[in-house]
Amino acid sequence: MEKAILDAPILDLDVSKNFCDVEDSEKELITDIFLKEFEKNVDDIKKINSKYAYDSFRVDIGNESYVIKILYSEFSFILKNEYRNLNLVNEKYPNLLSPTALKFKEGDFCYLITSFEFADSVKNISQNCIFQNIDLFTSFIDAIHEVDSSKIENLQTKLDFNNSIIDLESEIEQKDILDLNNYFNLNFKKLKEILEKINKYISDNYKEENLVFCNFELRNSTILFRDIFKCINFENCYAADLHLSLKNISSQFGFNLSEQIENTFLRSYVKMSRIVSVDSFNFINEYRCKEKVNRCIIFLDIFTDQLFHLLTLGNKNSEKLYKNFDRYNHLRSDIKEILGDDIKKVDKIFNVAFTNKV
Repeated sequence: MEKAILDAPILDLDVSKNFCDVEDSEKELITDIFLKEFEKNVDDIKKINSKYAYDSFRVDIGNESYVIKILYSEFSFILKNEYRNLNLVNEKYPNLLSPTALKFKEGDFCYLITSFEFADSVKNISQNCIFQNIDLFTSFIDAIHEVDSSKIENLQTKLDFNNSIIDLESEIEQKDILDLNNYFNLNFKKLKEILEKINKYISDNYKEENLVFCNFELRNSTILFRDIFKCINFENCYAADLHLSLKNISSQFGFNLSEQIENTFLRSYVKMSRIVSVDSFNFINEYRCKEKVNRCIIFLDIFTDQLFHLLTLGNKNSEKLYKNFDRYNHLRSDIKEILGDDIKKVDKIFNVAFTNKV
């Protein structure tokens, strides 16, 4: 894997991006940060995107480019974890799988500065580049799995964070609670019951074994490609079962739409892997045996993400709502077995992608 990466440059000549407007106060703050951290004057600042928790900017200084993520809320642990995770990844494969973490600081606000990667995302190129380079892609995934997972939180931490959606009842406006009830016939009491059913199934069936460094942010918008693959987001990483990590990737990229496609992905992974010691037949059998519980874990992630999005941003970013709906649709049969009639309430949460409500 290391030789394959080292032999391939990751420079994209077309670095055009869809940038957002940068406010004067943001320019002033970023200019001050870079002057303090690097003793350099900033030439240009562009906003890459805005998420609920933080904003991302590209900063150009001469021939050098950086990314700075700035977070003003109480979620400083997001960038703190990403800083740690990037350092762990680069300890294993320096500057081969991810950006390089350069500076991190907490205080009244929090920021993380990394290298800027001159390559385009799989989303902007075409997902076909994955199957045209499937062995390279699965080698990239395996290399991430090789990173030391003993220094990051286990899956239960992620599940606890997902379940904390319940705590929003005391945080959000009464109007939003009424909207949840009126539009979806779902209150926080019923929401808690749904989560308890899913969590019980996970608790009874998920086993802490075959733990790997699992990045839940691997998707076509966060993976870059030009001769090699590289991921630009490591904020959501946990020590998790190998088969769960692969099921999550399969769900993110739509490999699970077809058993034949998914098996092609899995066979390539086994062939290229340095951590799998069984043949593809036995590996896929074990993957299928764990499939239902892993689908439940992925569902919990998608469901709570959808709820958080609707309660905080409404139906903005319809692309994300459609993506969540599509992923949920391919998990639904297993979730229905666990939830029974409550599946109808869950359906309404995801069907909002096709309405103008909220």
